[in-house]
Amino acid sequence: MLFENDYREILDAIPDPVFVSEAVFNDAGEITDFIVVYINPSYTKSSCGLIPLRAMYSQYEKQMVSDPPEDWICHSASILKSHSSYETEFLAKATRTWYHLSVRTYKNKF
Repeated sequence: MLFENDYREILDAIPDPVFVSEAVFNDAGEITDFIVVYINPSYTKSSCGLIPLRAMYSQYEKQMVSDPPEDWICHSASILKSHSSYETEFLAKATRTWYHLSVRTYKNKF
């Protein structure tokens, strides 16, 4: 996994919040959710611990994003399948904090 060993130490030292998730697939190979696989200390501090490690994105989406796309999981899945990238800003309702969101493919699982 990318976020083990050397990379974890680097990302832990970054002062910017870093939140990394991986796609969760159903039996048909469709993306149905995302699971949190890494959160750096800056993210934990800025989000007040809102999202724990290994949490499913769908459980926390409504708390995190003030105005998410209509179907965020489907939207993210299409970005990952096309190997494109997406960036936006959003306001987290629970913490009243603005975040910069980047969606990118780092592993080709398709």
